[in-house]
Amino acid sequence: MRATSLDTSFEAELRGLILLFLLGDAADADYLGALDTITVNAHTFGVGAANLNGTHRLASGELHTRTVLMTQALQHLAIQGFVKLQPDRSPAAFTITA
Repeated sequence: MRATSLDTSFEAELRGLILLFLLGDAADADYLGALDTITVNAHTFGVGAANLNGTHRLASGELHTRTVLMTQALQHLAIQGFVKLQPDRSPAAFTITA
């Protein structure tokens, strides 16, 4: 795992698993990255009381970086067998394994 200025791939893996569990359906890395951005920066986007990583002026610009981080997290989770790729979906999506 490589640390970033946002957080670690491990943290993204945990949030990715939680999001997939709560969604109950397959989702692609872009969708999960967007949900992750909104979740971590809930206050900045006006949907929560606080941001998980504190308030900062660059929160709204994190979408691309969080999507890349979520892609890496999903790849690692797939290798470990925690998620499964659904290649028949477009774009390819992941589901949590039982």
